[in-house]
Amino acid sequence: SLKGMAVILDKEEFDIEDIIQISFELETHFFNLNAEIRSISKIVNSFKYHLYFEPSPNEERILEKYITKREKETIKELHKFLKSELN
Repeated sequence: SLKGMAVILDKEEFDIEDIIQISFELETHFFNLNAEIRSISKIVNSFKYHLYFEPSPNEERILEKYITKREKETIKELHKFLKSELN
């Protein structure tokens, strides 16, 4: 999403409301943001951390373009899969 993501780690390292620094790259843009741990889910032998962050307006535009691009790619892949399953 524009203001959040989930990450999976092998061990429990953080608590809800902790502020952590996250860094990631999407295509040609590098993000370095502070994020708040909003919730934690236990998944078998891992932990899923749900993060909230506030990107700058420029970063938000980049995220929006990337998300829209990925949504279109996913719809295209799903359409292709369904077409092959129904024929």
